[in-house]
Amino acid sequence: MDIIPRLSAIGLALGLVVGGPIGCADRVDEIDEVVIAPELVAAGAALASAEQFMKNAGVAIDFDDASQLENLQANLPNPNDLKAPAVQENIEGAIGSLNEVFEHMGTTLPEEQLVPYGAPAQGNLSDVSLSASDESMILVHLAYLTSLDAVSMLAQVGGDLFQIEYPASFETGEVYEFALNLDTSSMSPDEILARFGDEQRQAVLDAVMILTGGVVSAAGRGPDVDANLHRRSGLFYLNLAAERIAENSAEVEDAIGELRDTVNKNLSLEILQELETWGFTIESLPAELVNLVDGV
Repeated sequence: MDIIPRLSAIGLALGLVVGGPIGCADRVDEIDEVVIAPELVAAGAALASAEQFMKNAGVAIDFDDASQLENLQANLPNPNDLKAPAVQENIEGAIGSLNEVFEHMGTTLPEEQLVPYGAPAQGNLSDVSLSASDESMILVHLAYLTSLDAVSMLAQVGGDLFQIEYPASFETGEVYEFALNLDTSSMSPDEILARFGDEQRQAVLDAVMILTGGVVSAAGRGPDVDANLHRRSGLFYLNLAAERIAENSAEVEDAIGELRDTVNKNLSLEILQELETWGFTIESLPAELVNLVDGV
């Protein structure tokens, strides 16, 4: 009996399409018997779960429509809407469900390559089992949700010290802006760092890691990220998604690049370029960000 599963993320936002058998040899009462691989059933359930989590969080978005990526300011949620712990819980639930899709389909992602700050290097990519279009759509959703998780954790603890908000103007290409509410002109890095409470300091360390993959420390403390949930960084997911989709859709590739630049690079760089003056220490970063941070 033929079993012909077909995943199609292009054209369906978080949808699972199962193609029926063609020319089955076995018949029951002259009706073709359809057998669906259990891996595909499990992957479909995980995709449906991710979609529901996104709806619960109020962050559902259709990445099959490239125009939504090209008009991010009209489609990405306001940081103030991400402050509730329940919203973050649903965002992380969606991330976990999308991780399960890769597990059920036997997808192996490349390792994320970091280099010591100031020493760029290149990493290698490995083969995966899903089609390029299917994988890229899951990857871009993971990148989107990972970015929102970082924004949520920062928004929850910023208090009077810092905020994540929409910029005054979207003309700069930024979608989210990190604003520190301190006049630091006469303060030393140690004095600035002392103004960060424990939760605020930890949120910065964790947000940088899940956004960029980079490792930042402060006063002997490092990031404390759930590695089973955040298996790669948002920037890594977007770079890999752009590579996987390049041969299939130039329009979507460009849109993914837009999301990468506006959500991850700009927000991450805005924080990274100030971290050392705030008393944080950058230990390692992806090579592309090392070059950008050093160039400022």
